[in-house]
Amino acid sequence: MEAAEAEDLAMRMADDQLLLYAYMHELRQVEADEDLSGEEKNARKQELMEKIEELAGKLGIE
Repeated sequence: MEAAEAEDLAMRMADDQLLLYAYMHELRQVEADEDLSGEEKNARKQELMEKIEELAGKLGIE
């Protein structure tokens, strides 16, 4: 399952833990993607980190 599919499934199921896992998985994919420019990579990583931090806070994970 691709990260985007996992994110969609988690959102449809309203499963925040699964969504957090999907975001973390996508973050690892972005970090490993050598086809993205540095600017694209940094922008997507920042976006994902914000989502991860928000969900982690909601779940009581620091």
